[in-house]
Amino acid sequence: MPCSIEIPLDKRQVDRLPHNAIPALHANLFRWIEESDPVLSRELDRGQGAKPFTVSPLFVEQEWASFRITLLQDALFEHIEAGMQKRPWVNILGDNMPISGPLSVMATTYPLLMSEPVAPGHIILRFRSPVSFRRNGKDYPLPEPELVFDSFRRRWNEFGPEALRIGDEWSAWVRNNIVVSRFDLHTVPMRFPDGVMQIGCVGRVQFEVNGAESHNQAALQALAGLIEYAFYCGTGRKTTQGMGQTVRQKTWDE
Repeated sequence: MPCSIEIPLDKRQVDRLPHNAIPALHANLFRWIEESDPVLSRELDRGQGAKPFTVSPLFVEQEWASFRITLLQDALFEHIEAGMQKRPWVNILGDNMPISGPLSVMATTYPLLMSEPVAPGHIILRFRSPVSFRRNGKDYPLPEPELVFDSFRRRWNEFGPEALRIGDEWSAWVRNNIVVSRFDLHTVPMRFPDGVMQIGCVGRVQFEVNGAESHNQAALQALAGLIEYAFYCGTGRKTTQGMGQTVRQKTWDE
């Protein structure tokens, strides 16, 4: 059950925090799980491969501040919920900041996502935090269609039901039939506690499906599901550490 939990914080407290509080936000997720199931928390922290969650940076606007976690497996939500009941605050750099309002929770299911209406001829995605990929051993901040949509497909296949797996041939279809038609992007650096700096892109990008392939219903149905899944799974690398936060826009100027 893909699930998004937006957690509001007191903006007056957030204003005095360092810019990159993501490691602390990441640690809070594990503390909440640990309160409910210490073994699961350790297994999740030490496990190799893709992680079934994402963590956003702090998003700060004029009147509010929040961050978001998303969960890609059903079992995690009950542990997060139980942990938050015991620890209704966020610890950042030793400071316990109370959660300042009701959580905003959105949830769906993998079958429901795969029954989304088939996407129109264009898809607009907004990257709210830096997006980057790995290509030939190097960081690569350009959101090429195959890189973007295959990052969704891999997470879908990792955490979704076996019956709804999307095969490798779909990635070839994307490579041959989806192009970038418009973008408003720029690169920004993201620094991590180990001193590593990751360059990624933020902004908007529009993708178009080639006319000759716009009637391939099976491929378009997979595309429709994955476009909506992007909100939960994020795009590209280091989505558990604040990168790749993604939302779909219905229009360019939304």
